[in-house]
Amino acid sequence: MSPTRIVLSADRNGGLPRLELSTPRSSGGGGTLRTRLLDLSANGARVALVQDGALLLRGDEVEIDVVVGPGMRLELVEPSGTVAYAMRGGSASWRVDVTVESGGTLLWQGKPFVVAEGADVRRSTHVRLAETAALVQRETLVLGRTGEAPGALVNSCRIRRGSTPVLAEDLRLGPGAPTVGVLGPHRVVDTVLALLPEDATDAAGLSTAADVPTHPDVQAYDLAYGGRIWRGVAGSAHTVSLSAVWQALTADSVAENGYACVGRSPTGQSATPTVSLVSASTCLRASPGSVTQVR
Repeated sequence: MSPTRIVLSADRNGGLPRLELSTPRSSGGGGTLRTRLLDLSANGARVALVQDGALLLRGDEVEIDVVVGPGMRLELVEPSGTVAYAMRGGSASWRVDVTVESGGTLLWQGKPFVVAEGADVRRSTHVRLAETAALVQRETLVLGRTGEAPGALVNSCRIRRGSTPVLAEDLRLGPGAPTVGVLGPHRVVDTVLALLPEDATDAAGLSTAADVPTHPDVQAYDLAYGGRIWRGVAGSAHTVSLSAVWQALTADSVAENGYACVGRSPTGQSATPTVSLVSASTCLRASPGSVTQVR
C-alpha cells in the first residue's frame, strides 16, 4: 500500500501555501488513513488524519509521510484514537516518516493508540529536523482495552536535528516484555515531546519548556542535545493526561497562527489556495466555491 502523504510548502507567487494530500487505496478490505483539510492560513495548515474502515488489522501496513517546507507550520489532528485488534498470530505495522525544513513547525497531538489483546504491532517514527525547525508531538499508548490483557507493541523513535542524533528510543511493551523501570503495573504511557531550535525559543509562538507547569505524576526529561520529554504512566488513559503540558506548549502558537477558511486570505479577501487531494490516480484541486476533478 502506498503511504498517506502530506506535503506543505510555500507558494512561489506569495499566495497561500501549497498543500499536497495523498491517500492510499485500500487493499483486501482493510481500512485506510485518509487526509482532510480543516484550515489554511498564510503560512500554515490544519489537516485531519481520519480512519476509513477498521485499523489496525492483521497484515495492515500503515505508512505516513509528512514534509513541512521552509517557514511553514503544519498541525495534524486525529479526531479519534486507533485500535489494533487481535491478529490471530499475525502482525501489523505503523510507520511514520517526517521531515521539517528550516523555520518549519510541526504540531501533532496523537489520540490514544490501543493495542488490544492478541495484537502484535511494530510502530516506528523517523524524524529529520533542520537546525531551525520545531516539533511538538504527543503520543498515548494503551496496552489492552478495559478488562482485557495487553497486546504486544514495539515502539521505536529516531530523531535527528541536522546531522546530530537527538532521540533514539525503543519501547518493548506487552506480554514477555520487561516492566521494571518501564510500565510497572500500569498499561498506559502518555508522552509529549518538544524540540525547539536553540536560536528561536519562541518558534512559531511555542512556549519554552520552562513555561510548562509541573505535575507530581508526570516526569520531565531533558535530552542531551536539546529538547524535553514529559511522560506519565497509569492504569487507564483518563487517569493520566498530559493535556495541560500540551496546552501550555502550544496555546500561544494556536492563537498567533489563526487559520483562515479555505478560499479566504487572512484579510478576508478571496484567495486561491493550491490544495491537491490525491487518492490513487485521481487528483482533486480545491478552489473557492468549486471542486474540479483532474485525472
